[in-house]
Amino acid sequence: MVLFDRTFADFNVPTVVIDDYKGAFNATEHLINVGYKRIALISGPQQLLNFYNRLPGYLAALRANKIPIDKKLIYSGDLSIQCAIESVGFFFG
Repeated sequence: MVLFDRTFADFNVPTVVIDDYKGAFNATEHLINVGYKRIALISGPQQLLNFYNRLPGYLAALRANKIPIDKKLIYSGDLSIQCAIESVGFFFG
């Protein structure tokens, strides 16, 4: 058995995953480097490790580039289509 895109701390099996912290950091920093300063994060459930690790990467990139953290630009929800629609309304409502 090999897990793809999800890991569980108490389940010792091979996994295929990405570095979500680094991915969020690099994506946020790329947006900063091309001139954006107000960058939102739409995240999934924080109890899932991949989403949990993206938030610190996003925040670290903002801090590294001396951009103030605005909690109004962070939205966390579930993985439903309805949540995606709500997240757009959250920022552009």
